Amino acid sequence: MPTIINNPSVNINNNPIPVAANTVKFQEGLGEQDLKVQSTGGGNVIQVYCDNIEQKISMVNFDMLPTVENIEAIRGWKNNFNKNTITLTGKDTITGKSVTRTFVGCALTNQYDVELSSDGKISLEFKGQTAV
Repeated sequence: MPTIINNPSVNINNNPIPVAANTVKFQEGLGEQDLKVQSTGGGNVIQVYCDNIEQKISMVNFDMLPTVENIEAIRGWKNNFNKNTITLTGKDTITGKSVTRTFVGCALTNQYDVELSSDGKISLEFKGQTAV
């Protein structure tokens, strides 16, 4: 029986990153698809497959705690524009199977808030090329 992946490793630019528990999520960057219909008359229709290329962008989101080291790392990623590479790896602790996704050309796109408190978190959103 498989288990839920809830403790993934996160690496940015080949460095392991400490993330707040249960905050990592991603979008593959495969975009949305749709089917449209065109008519040939007389009640006959032909389906046309549509791929929304505007959505062919991946996203990686996670929170970090407001430590000095984390705040400085975040500032560095922001100043690195879209030259960040993120690798996520999650492992099923029972079956031993794992899933890995790599996101290249990533930019830290959100204007993040640094909450300086014992309960504070810094929420980050990166966007990049479709995951591989």
